[in-house]
Amino acid sequence: MEQLKERRVRRAGLVLEIGQVTGEVTIALDLDAGEFVRVPAPPPGAQIRSLSHDGTYALLMTPPSGTEWSITPDLTHLVYTPHPGGPQPSKVGILTLENGEQRWFDTPDYETDVDATLSPDGKTIATLSTDEEDSEGAYTVVSLMGAASGQRRRLWEGHGVASPDINGLCWSPDGKLIAATYVNWYDEFDDDDWETVIIDVGDGSVRWGPHPHAYIPGGTYLTWPSDHEFCYRSDIDDGASLHRVDLKTGQDHPSPGLAGRVWGLVDGRHIQQVTFGEDPAATTNEFYTTNLEGTGRSHLFTMHPRVQIQGFHLAPGTLQEFAPDLGLL
Repeated sequence: MEQLKERRVRRAGLVLEIGQVTGEVTIALDLDAGEFVRVPAPPPGAQIRSLSHDGTYALLMTPPSGTEWSITPDLTHLVYTPHPGGPQPSKVGILTLENGEQRWFDTPDYETDVDATLSPDGKTIATLSTDEEDSEGAYTVVSLMGAASGQRRRLWEGHGVASPDINGLCWSPDGKLIAATYVNWYDEFDDDDWETVIIDVGDGSVRWGPHPHAYIPGGTYLTWPSDHEFCYRSDIDDGASLHRVDLKTGQDHPSPGLAGRVWGLVDGRHIQQVTFGEDPAATTNEFYTTNLEGTGRSHLFTMHPRVQIQGFHLAPGTLQEFAPDLGLL
């Protein structure tokens, strides 16, 4: 990894964020050159949330000043750890990979953006935020924003709090549905827990859920095996199984536990990384794929030496271009 060239790229099929801190070292698969290179890290305080459809730009997010938070049982108060320099609002922006140009969008008053991700075609940004000013308590809000215009409209809202501790949004491959995970309060447990809902992008109607104790798995926003199937984990079984729900039939298929870290789904196969628990003596990072049942393991690529991967971002529209060489498809 130390011998990789360092330069900007015009298009990236895959971006890896490496190190103890997100963005410490950023590596990209240069689609034009067909090689991995080191690229400039995101601006200080910003995180890459996803890549555009064609891999030419990245969606950036600066999280709110405090990531330690709590919610009162009546959902009326959010408490964030204060920032030493005063409150720091969250921001969503776009970074052009070729020249490093940045464009940032405004966040509505009284809302705190916690997560954001690009639609499969890269034309729309979905944001997950918390509206803290409603008289009936805090609301989780899913909004849609034009990537070119920056114009935003509220798609859905529900009781709860958006959390920075998990991937909160995930588009279906056709861009017609979006899943959102947030935190809600459960009186029966006298505690808060994850809750997930699937929303129709066209009219904001709920297609599935809100489903208690369910959350979006993996480290990317690719968790749909098909346009009508969605994968999630559940705190009911301590996240051991990856559930696959068919929105057409309503059937829920729990899969066996997956050993490796799951980064996403591509063409019906899980993208996984060997964990320290699997092989504590390994000196490299090994990535591989399995089928939906967690079998049929196939090697993807290996990274030398072993490092901590903080982010794994794929450009959906470039998979057919580079994935065959890596064994993805």
